[in-house]
Amino acid sequence: MTNTYLFSLNYTYFVCKAVEMPIPVPGWLLRQRLLEPMQCASLGSVEAACMALKHRWAINLGGGFHHATTSQGGGFCIYPDITFITHYLELWHKVGKFMIIDLDAH
Repeated sequence: MTNTYLFSLNYTYFVCKAVEMPIPVPGWLLRQRLLEPMQCASLGSVEAACMALKHRWAINLGGGFHHATTSQGGGFCIYPDITFITHYLELWHKVGKFMIIDLDAH
């Protein structure tokens, strides 16, 4: 993720815009109730991918933030966990092909 994008997550305006929230809420509340849970869900996506290498399949009910990119969020997605998965598996496990099934709920 770009440093500029990570820095923008310190500002309520950018976070609210990414998650399509019309009214700004306090930054501490966004961090506690939105950003930190999304970080955990993104980590869960990477962990599920690692489990899939071992068990040939895995599920993470909390991930699938496919509208986020490394430079911006959108569509209620802050962290690009799909990108995290592919980057991690390419870098550390030399995986070149991926199949990710995302059952879009929004």
